[in-house]
Amino acid sequence: ENSFSDMPSVDGKYFYGVTAISKTGQVSVLSYVVEATSDSIGPKALEVTYQPTALHPVTGAFGLGVVNVNLKVSEPLLTTPFLSMNGLNLPTMNVELTKKADLEYSGYFVINKEDVAGNAYAVFSSRDLASNRGTGIETGTHIKIDTRGPKVVELAISPSEPVESFET
Repeated sequence: ENSFSDMPSVDGKYFYGVTAISKTGQVSVLSYVVEATSDSIGPKALEVTYQPTALHPVTGAFGLGVVNVNLKVSEPLLTTPFLSMNGLNLPTMNVELTKKADLEYSGYFVINKEDVAGNAYAVFSSRDLASNRGTGIETGTHIKIDTRGPKVVELAISPSEPVESFET
C-alpha cells in the first residue's frame, strides 16, 4: 500500500518519515522527515471592544454616530473575518474590518437610525488557516443602543395661572 492516513486525536505538529523493508528483511534508511499540523478547532473572537462617539453617561447606551471597533482573534485567519451588529427592531450594522496585526482587526459601523433602542448582538464568523470555521465570541458580545430623545411625562407650569404675553 502506498498511502498512509493519520487522524491525530490531539491538535499539534506531527513529523513523519518512511522506511521500507525488503523481502529479505533489510530496513532502508529513514526518508526525509516531513512536518504536518493537525488543527480541528475553529478560531474565535477573544475580545470585541467598542468606542462610540455618543455614549450616555448614566445608562452606557450608545447613541447616534460612528462606533469604532477592535477585534482580537485566537489564531491567524485565512481571510478578513465577518462582524456585524444585529438586534430586535434594529437595523443590521456591518463592521468593515481591516487587519492591524496577525491577531487583531479594526473597523467601524454607524448608528444612524433615530428612535431605536435595544441590545445589538455581535455576529462573528471566520476561518483559520486550516479552513476551520469559528463563530464564538468570548468578550464584547453585545452593546446597548438608545437613540430616542427624552419623553415628557409631566409638565408643571409655575405660576399655575395663565401667563399673558404682549407684543411689543
